[in-house]
Amino acid sequence: MSFDPSIMGAVAAGHPDTAEAAAEILREGGNAIDAAIAAVLASAISEPPLTGLGGGGIATIRTAEGKTTSVDFFVTTPGKGLELNEEVRTRGFKRIDVDFGGRIQTFHVGGGTVTVPGVPAGMEYLSKHYGTLPMSRLIEPARKLAVEGSKVSPALNQMFHILRDIVCGSDMGKKTFSNEGKVLPAGSVYTIPGAANFLDDFAKYGSESFYKGDIAQSMVRAVRDAGGYLTAEDLSSYEVIERAPEEARFGAVKLIMPPAPSLGGPLIAFGLQLVADEANELKQLNYRTLLRLSAAMAISDAYRQDEMDPQLLTEYRSLSHREEDVVAKYKRRYAEALQDPKRLAKTVRSNALGNTTHTSITSRDGSVCSVTTTNGEGSTVWLEELGIHINNMLGEEDLHPGAFHQYSSGVRLPSMMTPTIAMTPDGRTLALGTGGSNRIRSAILQVVLHYLARGLSLKEAIEFPRIHLEQGVLDVEPGFKPTEIDKLEEVGLNIQRWNQTNLYFGGVHGVGFNSEGLLSAVGDPRRGGVGLVVKSTR
Repeated sequence: MSFDPSIMGAVAAGHPDTAEAAAEILREGGNAIDAAIAAVLASAISEPPLTGLGGGGIATIRTAEGKTTSVDFFVTTPGKGLELNEEVRTRGFKRIDVDFGGRIQTFHVGGGTVTVPGVPAGMEYLSKHYGTLPMSRLIEPARKLAVEGSKVSPALNQMFHILRDIVCGSDMGKKTFSNEGKVLPAGSVYTIPGAANFLDDFAKYGSESFYKGDIAQSMVRAVRDAGGYLTAEDLSSYEVIERAPEEARFGAVKLIMPPAPSLGGPLIAFGLQLVADEANELKQLNYRTLLRLSAAMAISDAYRQDEMDPQLLTEYRSLSHREEDVVAKYKRRYAEALQDPKRLAKTVRSNALGNTTHTSITSRDGSVCSVTTTNGEGSTVWLEELGIHINNMLGEEDLHPGAFHQYSSGVRLPSMMTPTIAMTPDGRTLALGTGGSNRIRSAILQVVLHYLARGLSLKEAIEFPRIHLEQGVLDVEPGFKPTEIDKLEEVGLNIQRWNQTNLYFGGVHGVGFNSEGLLSAVGDPRRGGVGLVVKSTR
C-alpha cells in the first residue's frame, strides 16, 4: 500500500480545533499516536463538557508495523485508605435532571462523584511507548487554545444549553462558559488560561505532579472540600493498562476493539455471533435487515443484563460472551424474536445519552489510532489555577446498574466506549468511534456494515440514517423507506419515528483508506464532527 506523497494522514474529530491540533502534528511528520495525543489535549479545551484533563479514556492502536493493542486509561474508583461507609459515600452527591429533547436523564455532580482521572497518565504512556515527537511539541496546539481561545461550535453550544446546570454549576464554569447569565453562543471564543500552566508542567515533568506531587495534593483538597473522598493513595497508585484487544468478525471484516472491563467490544463481538450466518443478508438493507439488527440489539442487551451486570463490581473478569453454550442459548432467543417480533417491544433496562468524544486518526506511515475520552459531564469541581475540571463518573447511572455507592476502591470502572479499527483482507481499513452510551454499539456496527460490507463511501456510511432499539422502543432516524418501517410496525415493534437526525444516535467520527491507500475522513454532523485529509505544506 502506498499513499499519495503529499498526503500526511487524516483525522476526524468532534470539533474543528481538535481536528486541527491533530492535523498540525501530522503535517510535521508525527504518527497517528502523536496526533491523537495532541487532539486529546486540545479537546480538553475545545470540547467541554464532553472531555477534559480530569477524565479518562481508551485508545485502540495499530502501529505502522501492524501491531494492534488497546490502551486503557479510564478512571478508577476512589477511597483507598478510608472506611467507605454510607456517610462517606453519599455526601457531595447532587442530583440533576436533564432534558435531552423529550428524554430525561439523571446526572449527579459534586465531590462525591469524582473518580481517579486517567488522561494525563494515558497521554504520557502513549507518547512513551508509541509516539515519535516530544511532548513539548504535542501540547502546543492545546496550549495555544487555552491562552488564545477556542470557538464555540453550534454542537458545543447545544450541549452547553442541555447541560447548563452542570456547565455553569460552578464559579469557574459560569465565568468561562457564560456571559450575563446566558451560555456562550456559537461563534464566541473562550479561554482557559490555567490549562496552559498545567500543560507547561506536563511537558517538562510528565504526570508525576498530577499523581504524586503538588497537583495531586491540590486535587485531593478540592475534592474533599466538595464532599468527596479521593485520596493521595488513589492517585499515586493509578496505572495505565495495556491489553490484548477484543477481536470479532463480520463476514470478511475484522474488528479490533477494547476488551473488558470496557463493555462495548465484548457486546459487539457477542452480537455479531448472533448474526454470524447472515452476513450476506445484512448487506441488503430492507425491513428484514432492520429487524435482524433490532433483534441483535435487544438480545445483546438481555445478555448484558443477565450475564454481565452481575459482574459489575469485579471488572468483568469472567465474561462468557464467547462460550458456545451461552451463545447458543441467546441465538435461540434471537431466532424466537425474529419469529415473534412483538418480543422486541418488551423493555430491557438500558441508559440514555452519555457524554464522550472521539477522534480517529491515520498517518501515512500506516499507523492508526482510534481514541475515545470522557469527563462524564464534569463534577463541577475545578482546579481553577490549572484549568482542570474533574470528572463525575461515580454519578453516571449506566456505570452503576442497580444502585450507586457499591464499588470498593481501586476498581477500573466499566465503559461503553468502543474505539474501533476495522479491516478487510484486501487492505481496506476504517478507524471509528462515537459517544452515545448504549448507542455506541449500534452506531459503530451500522457504519461498519454500510462502509465495509455494503460498499458505501465513508461519508454516506456515517450520514446514513440509523436505528436503535432501547427499552422496547425502536428509534428510527428519517431517511428509510416509510414502507419498510411500516412493516416493522405491522409485525409488532414499537416505533419512534424521529423527524430529523439527532445526536441521540451518536457521533461517529471516522477515517478510512482503501486498498490503494486513498484516504477519507468524515466527522458526524450529528455531533458537529469535522474530517480532514491532511496535506503537506512543503
